[in-house]
Amino acid sequence: MQADFQELTAETGTQPAQAFVLRELWLENPLSQVEIARNLDTGKATIGESLKRLERDGFVERVRSTEDGRRIDVCLTSKGKALRVPLAKAAWAQHDMVAALLGAEEADRFSESLARVVEALKTKLNR
Repeated sequence: MQADFQELTAETGTQPAQAFVLRELWLENPLSQVEIARNLDTGKATIGESLKRLERDGFVERVRSTEDGRRIDVCLTSKGKALRVPLAKAAWAQHDMVAALLGAEEADRFSESLARVVEALKTKLNR
């Protein structure tokens, strides 16, 4: 799935992991690196690497918060905002492919099953 998504989004110059970071910022902009890591349930260092690449390519910028001078906000640039449509199209294309392969009902059950597995693993790892 990751390789397929990467192929579908090749013209955007982003990697699948970066698309997840961008999606978080499309939902709420700005966010701190810690907030992005928490939302994606991954480590700060992992997010930091994605942010370095996104910043280098002009999709995000880091700015000091005007409300809390200790906080660094990650903000979308206009270039980052422009990726929303092509990345969403790729995600929906994958969704439609799975639905076509499995049928809509089975695809929904598959998605629900994966969500349960993820939650079970989170619970197990947090013990």
